[in-house]
Amino acid sequence: MVAVRSLGRRGVEVITGDQYPMTPASLSKYSTESFRYPDPSEEPEAFLDALEEVVVKHKPDDDRPYVLMPIHKESYLIAKYRDRFEPHIKLVLPEIDQILQVHNKGTLAAYAQDRGLPMPRTWIPKSVDEFRAQLDEIEVPAFVKIRESASGVGIKKVDTREELEETFCKFVERFELADKDLPIIQAAIPGEDYCVTTLFNRGELAACMTYRNLRAYPANRGAGVMRETVEAPAMEKITGETLGPLGWHGVAELDFRWDGSATSPPRLIEVNPRFWGGLIQAVESGWDYPWLVFQLASTGQVDVEGERSADIKTETPILAFLATLQEMSHSEQGAAALKAGWT
Repeated sequence: MVAVRSLGRRGVEVITGDQYPMTPASLSKYSTESFRYPDPSEEPEAFLDALEEVVVKHKPDDDRPYVLMPIHKESYLIAKYRDRFEPHIKLVLPEIDQILQVHNKGTLAAYAQDRGLPMPRTWIPKSVDEFRAQLDEIEVPAFVKIRESASGVGIKKVDTREELEETFCKFVERFELADKDLPIIQAAIPGEDYCVTTLFNRGELAACMTYRNLRAYPANRGAGVMRETVEAPAMEKITGETLGPLGWHGVAELDFRWDGSATSPPRLIEVNPRFWGGLIQAVESGWDYPWLVFQLASTGQVDVEGERSADIKTETPILAFLATLQEMSHSEQGAAALKAGWT
């Protein structure tokens, strides 16, 4: 919805697609036409066929810019099979190998260790037996994380080694994980969550802004539901050092944890190699990433000139409401009020 509004306001003709009917984007006044495609996760070939058909059907017969801008998880599939689309339409996407390098929490941790990037201490067991052998040396509290997940799924904080072993084994069983996909364990560190948003032009950082999550749902591990824009040069430098050497081309959002101390560096937590849930925060603050991606696809360059605001806050209303309910349920007074309201 944010991308549709961003482009439509600038006079770009926008055709929207989704696996679900009646989405906010398709109902936007800026969506000139919409279509539905099969679930990319369940029917990847059918998704690719449907999308290619739409791309070819709407291809202009003049030199107007024609850009395919995936927003969600379909980005990875389109990047993998980009040769089906690039003869017809412009793409601004990293290569699939680059995406897999940083999207997988295990390969990202190994990459960060090799390059000396600041990250919480991380254990990457190659087998369940190796995990058990390392158990006594793993620091707690810690987070157990499956290697490919989003929105807090497959992530749990543990406070004891007994809880760590139980959670690790449950994740292996629940998600049917092979040895190469076993969860990683990452030491919990103090601080707040920061999100660095970026656009790279073939390895060069073309646009960058940072916001801080003030609230999240689920608390402590979920997506941000209230955010504010901040200055964060140290994190943005690490971001360039993370994705620049890969020759990254496109958007990405990097999660950091920092306690605000000048003597403690921000720690890289994970990389989201596509558009992110807090896109509205960037756009409202003056970093209009959908428009910047359209520029880059159309001209090969990015014009980042314009008014910027560092005092912007945004909120996701439904998730913020759920966060409020969660906060109330974890306080004695709030739980009593909720119980009274439902009885």
